[in-house]
Amino acid sequence: MSKLIICVSLLLFSALAMPAGNLTCAQNESTFQVMCFLKNGVRENGDVRAAKFYKGGPKNIEDTGFTARAHCGSHVLELTDRDGVAFIRNVPTEQVGKDFVRFLCDHKPAKHDPKLKTN
Repeated sequence: MSKLIICVSLLLFSALAMPAGNLTCAQNESTFQVMCFLKNGVRENGDVRAAKFYKGGPKNIEDTGFTARAHCGSHVLELTDRDGVAFIRNVPTEQVGKDFVRFLCDHKPAKHDPKLKTN
């Protein structure tokens, strides 16, 4: 009985840690690297979309603790840390980054967030 409880606990913990079915991911076809966001976690304000950023590969996808913001008009991708500090801001050159921006910008529905910065 205790083995069953441990197994159920481990399954429940892993399900809570990684909501794989709720992610939209772009994949690098050569390396299998993925960049993902939660389907129900996309916020928008005008031409800007934002969501929690996940990354990994075929064996594991993890929450980075960062937020991805896409400026959909210019296709600029920005990553911010937990303090809101942007540490990456550019137009992706690799296809996986371009696909990630496109998927985030095309995602419907997105929750309107008037507090989401647009600059």
